[in-house]
Amino acid sequence: MDIRNYELGLLQTNCYVVGNDDKLVIIDPGGCPPSFMQTLQEDGRIPEAILLTHGHFDHIMGVDELTAHFDLPVYALEQEAETFNDPAFNLGQAFIGQTVQLRSKITFFSEGEELDLAGLTFETIWIPGHSYGGCCYYLRDEHVLFSGDALFYGSIGRTDGPQGDMRALVDNLKEKVLILPDETEVYPGHGPATSIGFEKQYNPFIRW
Repeated sequence: MDIRNYELGLLQTNCYVVGNDDKLVIIDPGGCPPSFMQTLQEDGRIPEAILLTHGHFDHIMGVDELTAHFDLPVYALEQEAETFNDPAFNLGQAFIGQTVQLRSKITFFSEGEELDLAGLTFETIWIPGHSYGGCCYYLRDEHVLFSGDALFYGSIGRTDGPQGDMRALVDNLKEKVLILPDETEVYPGHGPATSIGFEKQYNPFIRW
């Protein structure tokens, strides 16, 4: 498995390109500048899907351009449907004064479903608190978690938005994420990568 990180969009959101020798998956394209599109075109592997951890504007602003070019399916957790449909919930108006709405069709899945893409199995974990339908993607065999804006290096996601709930976020992280093996690598929506073991020991919000 190969993981590449590109900081895209107005808030420098971590967009991950994950794949094997033949295919790849794009997680949270917060923008799609020409350099990123050129990188994908020159990669040689076939983009198979876009996965979204949640529907905030800074994680979705590159989706429509990518789907128009590559005709990709887009996947997100069903509890996040309202966030995609309501500009107040996706925070575009609040942060950048724009109404951000996707034209691309989203295929919604249920918590616990497994997505088999690019030769990898993405287990889905519902972590409300930053947004209502926030989702982490866990690759069990690879010991990798894509945490979106739920868990960061030494911190957790903001909970001061219209769907924020600090108690829900902390409780769900403890119950569903910190139970993963310590060696699990965590790739968040912003900032550097970390590990479950490090966060259990040092993260002041969720110290085990």
